[in-house]
Amino acid sequence: MKKTIIFRLNQETKLPKKVIDEAPSTGKFDDYAEYLLETFDVECTLSDSIAYLKGVGAWTLDEMQDLETNKGRILWLACLECKDENTTYFYMGS
Repeated sequence: MKKTIIFRLNQETKLPKKVIDEAPSTGKFDDYAEYLLETFDVECTLSDSIAYLKGVGAWTLDEMQDLETNKGRILWLACLECKDENTTYFYMGS
């Protein structure tokens, strides 16, 4: 049974320390995000993912229409933020 990572707008998500430690700090994150999406059930709504990612400003609205891609992006941002803050908690603020 897969563990679940739940991302909700304006809520904290605790990530497994191993996920954060193994995440690449530089370079492409696509392969690692794909691995995480295969390993964990990642829950997030399309509307929450778009609302959050819009605030990041790295993607256009057209580029944010695929939920699975957005989940990978949010995982990437969460891992980087947790590494920077030396924590296992990610706050998906609006």
